[in-house]
Amino acid sequence: MKRNYNIYLNKTKEFKTITISFVFQRKNNVLDELYRTLLRKILLLKTAKYDTQEKLSIASFQLYSPIVTLKTDVSKDYRSFNLTGQFLNEKYTEKGMNKKNIEFIMDYFWHPFLKDNMFDESDFALCKKKYIEELKSIKNYPDEYSLNSCWRELNLYEFKIPPTEEYLKMLEKITVKDLYNYYKSMFTDSLNIYITGDISEDIPAVIDNYIYGDFSLGSVIKASEYKVDEIKKVQEKADIPQSKLILAYKANGLSKFENEYVSLIFAMILGGGTTSFLHEEAREEHSLCYYIYANYYILFNIMLIESGINSQNKEKIVKIAQKAIDKIKNGDFTLEKLAETKKIYKNVLLEAQDSPLSITNNLIAMVTRGADKLSEKIAKVDEVTKDDVINFAKKIKLDTIYMLEGIR
Repeated sequence: MKRNYNIYLNKTKEFKTITISFVFQRKNNVLDELYRTLLRKILLLKTAKYDTQEKLSIASFQLYSPIVTLKTDVSKDYRSFNLTGQFLNEKYTEKGMNKKNIEFIMDYFWHPFLKDNMFDESDFALCKKKYIEELKSIKNYPDEYSLNSCWRELNLYEFKIPPTEEYLKMLEKITVKDLYNYYKSMFTDSLNIYITGDISEDIPAVIDNYIYGDFSLGSVIKASEYKVDEIKKVQEKADIPQSKLILAYKANGLSKFENEYVSLIFAMILGGGTTSFLHEEAREEHSLCYYIYANYYILFNIMLIESGINSQNKEKIVKIAQKAIDKIKNGDFTLEKLAETKKIYKNVLLEAQDSPLSITNNLIAMVTRGADKLSEKIAKVDEVTKDDVINFAKKIKLDTIYMLEGIR
């Protein structure tokens, strides 16, 4: 049969489980986050076949408790909606259980609970209320709030991310009909399906026989490019014990090797643990922060340094961060430190090879952005040289300094 979606298989006999991810993708817009978050909440409540939480729980127990998750992922240009299921291979249960599990998982999206050809009004009201409460209370979670606020200032998308207050107004206007129409529109999204496990030939056939929709084939995610004219400085006040400082850097002109490997080695040397430059200088030597670390976001070519501080130490931390980056630019780190960092990174990759979900997520990355196989990544990490790390340090620029100022 001619499919309007792709199925990617990662056949392995290493696991007793089978993992399937259905990844719906479309061009990102300002309302997608609201709609897809609401959808995650309402689709997980129940299905057409199991129309109460109790029935759903009993059915799950009878299927040896498959794990079903819904999540959204975002890149600069695209937003995805991922339905993922993990279940025990029927080789370890009984014949026919693979088909039952696949249909059970797919029902969450393809056969949700509807009332009068619409999502149930009371279910919708409950999910919308919970979401509104989450947005209203986000300042009670300063780490998440500060991260979201800094992300908004980076102007990563073609549209401006609105502040929480604006999102709330947008959310209030969404009706159950709006959400259902958005759900129906997803049947024209691009769709890729990823399967990991000891896969028999009938598994793709089960999906083919059960699926419907006017889907298109998925798009490739391209590297981001930025123009950094001047450093933005943003400061908010909050009634929290300590201040949250985030320094956001944008990287340009990276090769695939730099973005996938050198970037992570650089971030680990800079702020990846207790032996990193940032931790040793800011916390161990000068006691200027409660914590400090660096993370690199491959999909965006963005690095964030996050720290919990007393507000009067803000400028000192900014200077220490720049000093640490300059240190790497100047090659002021040993080959032993590089080797130690690479060893830590390789151990992370080795652990990922023991996780069917990590393998599936890497398969998604292979298709969507040309990432390497997990087994190939370890060799690539070994190829990272000191000069690579030095050159990467020269390609990042500070874009935004964001601080959520606490009572001290």
